[in-house]
Amino acid sequence: MKYLMFVPLSFFLFVSTLSGQLKVDSGFAFQSNPNKKFALYIPSNYDETKPSKAVLALHPYNTRRWDASTWRDKLVEFAEMNNLLLICPDGDADGKIDDPIDTAFTSALLDSVMRWYNINAKKLFIMGFSWGGRTTYTYGLRRAGRFAGFIPMSPAINGTGLFRSFLPNAKGKPFYLICGSLDAPNQRFYAPLNALKAAGAIVNDSLLAGVGHTVDYAGSTRMFDIAFDWVDSVDTRITTRTLSPSSSGIPLLYPNPAKAHQSIHFDKGTFPVNTRFIVTSIDGKKSWILKLNKESAMQGFSTGSYLLTPLNKGKALPAVLLNVIR
Repeated sequence: MKYLMFVPLSFFLFVSTLSGQLKVDSGFAFQSNPNKKFALYIPSNYDETKPSKAVLALHPYNTRRWDASTWRDKLVEFAEMNNLLLICPDGDADGKIDDPIDTAFTSALLDSVMRWYNINAKKLFIMGFSWGGRTTYTYGLRRAGRFAGFIPMSPAINGTGLFRSFLPNAKGKPFYLICGSLDAPNQRFYAPLNALKAAGAIVNDSLLAGVGHTVDYAGSTRMFDIAFDWVDSVDTRITTRTLSPSSSGIPLLYPNPAKAHQSIHFDKGTFPVNTRFIVTSIDGKKSWILKLNKESAMQGFSTGSYLLTPLNKGKALPAVLLNVIR
């Protein structure tokens, strides 16, 4: 059911701007709530004459820190990097973004934002962390035809029971799963990963070594960028569940995960000899410059997760995630 609540932005509106970027903090009367809140981010390169990509971003549960506005602010750099319009509904006082009023409001908000801005309906994505990751599955899979890709991050789930009946809707859809290795990965990572593959989804993933239930690790923005680049570019015509290294259009490392001190290679021909990389451990404790040698291999990584950002004429290209295991 669609909720066509096309509400003027002048209602309950607070707008802030910075260097051409636009933040909107607003709300409108919905069901029992006289001022159901939401937050938007409009990137500085938004052009009302061209359809824009957009992300429905669902916030975590912790009400002491997270609501629509603070979650939007966490994602601003990521959105600006990718020229994305962010749509962030608020879960109200209980912090749970999947209550019946919240999911109905989210649908109404999406319909409204589609009216307010020039958004490409075929390039609407959904992402969320913790309770928002849980709702990425439960809300997103029920409406899978509306979304071009899914990025569930450390979802607050115990296996797939909450959305098992909707898993057939995942067939042919791109999912990029992100979870910390210290964050109940059997329930929150491996269970949905295996279920999505069995349902025929197109799946990629990152299990972040040494990371718990958080999005505050140093490389989080780059991790969001990697996941979005993948779901945005993957060829959904692929019918096999295992992607070839170049099928997503994004350079991949192999083997990945790799064992500590093992040689690591990029796809053949992806980068020229002497390409330099900024290497940052996902916890932000280590950072260095690495040069690709003539054998197109790299060695010397200890266990952990690393973001490798290639440099082309001094400009950073999209980062690649490397996981190194014992």
